[in-house]
Order: sequence, then structure tokens, then C-alpha cells
Amino acid sequence: MRDVTRFNPVCLIGNWAEDRELQRTILKDLLSRKGTGTLKLDAFRSRMSCALSEVALTRVADDPYLHLGDVVQLVHVDTGCVLAGDPADADSRPGEQACAATAAPDVRAPCCRNSLIILPYVPPKTATALEPPYTDNIVHYGQKQLVGFTARVDSYDCAWTVVTPDPGQRAASEGVEVAVGAPILLVHCATQKPLCLEAARYPNDYGIELEVSARSATANGLKLALEQLSQGVSKGFLPKGEQSDNCWTFVGGSKVAELPPAKSSADEAAAFLEGLVSELGARQGALSLLERKLVTLENNQQLMPAEDFKLVLRQVGSQLPEDGIAVLLTRYAPPGARVGASIDAGLFRNDLKAAATAAGLR
Repeated sequence: MRDVTRFNPVCLIGNWAEDRELQRTILKDLLSRKGTGTLKLDAFRSRMSCALSEVALTRVADDPYLHLGDVVQLVHVDTGCVLAGDPADADSRPGEQACAATAAPDVRAPCCRNSLIILPYVPPKTATALEPPYTDNIVHYGQKQLVGFTARVDSYDCAWTVVTPDPGQRAASEGVEVAVGAPILLVHCATQKPLCLEAARYPNDYGIELEVSARSATANGLKLALEQLSQGVSKGFLPKGEQSDNCWTFVGGSKVAELPPAKSSADEAAAFLEGLVSELGARQGALSLLERKLVTLENNQQLMPAEDFKLVLRQVGSQLPEDGIAVLLTRYAPPGARVGASIDAGLFRNDLKAAATAAGLR
């Protein structure tokens, strides 16, 4: 037994044909996926290239203030960590369209994952005295903003407001313009908790980063109490100030540039509708089946629940992505109804017929 060697699939024993064919199949699949760019490594490189591509920080006006539409970074004052998102680290709960937010300690240049565009929060109802309207594009203290790594811009969960770190000056600073580079607190409107940098480490594809949360890191307030007592402020009215863990600042660029005009919802809906018609038109009878199902499930007002609409699209074999369905739900939402709850099936059927006719499928 001294000169006995081990057998391998090259030896014609046992299931040698099956083993050799399996190796060939694996190699063919590897070469095929490499040629089409569908390897996991290719997807990872593409995602990292997109997330880490450099972005120029710009502003819409040549003044020292923060504006709606500015491309900025949110930087922690003490540590220099930059708030960043990871689109691949998505929330696994059903119906959620959010991704993880962390603080990146090692950032050399602004990139896609850590550059933000500030948008105004539009309340579902008319603004009241508690929410005064702002006619300019400058960000004000106390003004609500949409700041969140999510596609659900209609949700109050991603609305934040800028306040000054000094609790004694917050009432006086209400409505004052926010300067770029000024230390601020970013307070979550729904929970009234400020954005906080945590000490816990969060490993991801970009390295070891730090967790962020919405939490008040308050101190004992002794120094603030002594300062205000010396000014004649009663101890019972002394607010407790937050620690530096809650202190952030907006960093902007020097280049003045307007953002390109965004596509309207009608244009996006028309593009997805044309894609849907092209997709179903390639399968005989799929368009007619979709129209029949819409007529069957809609009510007397030609309205249809959003979940039924999604189910119908899948039943006819449509592979329309979720963001495309969301655009259609927004475009064909009934007047006065909550976006994403139902759809005007009659209007959708009319546009579907027009798109099919324009494509020569009728």
C-alpha cells in the first residue's frame, strides 16, 4: 500500500463521467456569467464604483447660507465623521424602502453615498401658524426638511428640523437663516430626538464605521446652570443642553450651480407605461388580459386598491420593477386620496390603450 495513490475524477472509475460533466457545467456557467457581467464580484464592483464615485459639492446661490437644492455633507463636529448611506444594506421589513445610515470616519472626498440634497417638507395639509410657510429657498431654523436614506419622501418619518445647539436661544432663533458650517442639531420631527453619533462600531462593505441614532445625549447641565444663574435666570427654567455627540454641521462647496430639472411624475409614468406595453405586447393576449382584470376588479368609481393592482400586474406576467409600480401609483392616484393606497383604474386603462395604439399593438 506504500505506492498507492489517491483517485480523482480523471481516473475512469466510479461516477467519473458525471463528475467530469459537472466540472464542465460549472466552468461553462462561470464563463457565461463572466461574459454577461453577472458575477457577484462584478455586481460588487459596480455597486462600489457607483457609491464611491466623486460628487462636487455645489450651492444654488453665492451667499453664506444653506439652501434647498444645495449638495452638502453632514459632518460631525467633534470627530469629523460624515453621515453616509449604504443602499445595499436595505431594511428587510415588508413595505420599507430604507437603507442603513452610518458615520464614515475615513472620507477623502465627497461621493454619492455621503452627499445629500436637502428638500423641503411639504405637509399634507395647509400650513398653520405652527408651521409658517417659507417663500425663499434658504433653510431656516425650525423649518422641516426631508433628510433620510429612503425612497418614501411622503413619510413623516424622514422629516427633520434644524435647531441651534444652545437650548436657551432656540426660541429666539426660530426662522433665522442657517449658515453653512454653523454647528447645529438635526432633530427628528416625529420623535423630537436629535441625530446622535454612537460609539458602537458598524462593520460593512466600506470598512468599520460608526452607528448613528436619534437620541438626546444630555449632560448634567451644571456648567450651563451656573452660567445662566449668574445672568439672573431662575433654576426652574434652566434647559438641559445636549452633549457634542448630537452636534453636526453642514459642509458645502464653493461652486455655484443649479441642479438639473427633475423629471416630472407624468414623464416617468409615461416611460414605465411604455415599457409595460412593450413587455406585455410581446406576449400574445397579455394586454387584453390586463384590461379585463382591471375592469373586473375596479369598483363603480373605477378605483382599485393598490395591492390588487400590483397583484394583477404579476398575474399577467409583468416584470415591472417596484420603483416603476410606485411611480404608476403616484401618477394615477385618485384626487384627494392618499398616494399608494388606490389607483384610478379607468384613467390607467385609457392611457394603456393610447400607449398600445401608439406602439402599433392595436
